[in-house]
Amino acid sequence: MIEVAAVEGCLIEVVTVGGYITEVVIVGGCMKEVFIVRVCMIEVVTVGDV
Repeated sequence: MIEVAAVEGCLIEVVTVGGYITEVVIVGGCMKEVFIVRVCMIEVVTVGDV
């Protein structure tokens, strides 16, 4: 399942696998953030200026 959400006005792509969020891609000049979902660390990759 793929969800699309917005963080601080910037579009991000949220990719979920098996009900767990595994990757969040931020498109734009947003700062890097690390989220913990269901006690699982996920990788957040930024595209563009940080």
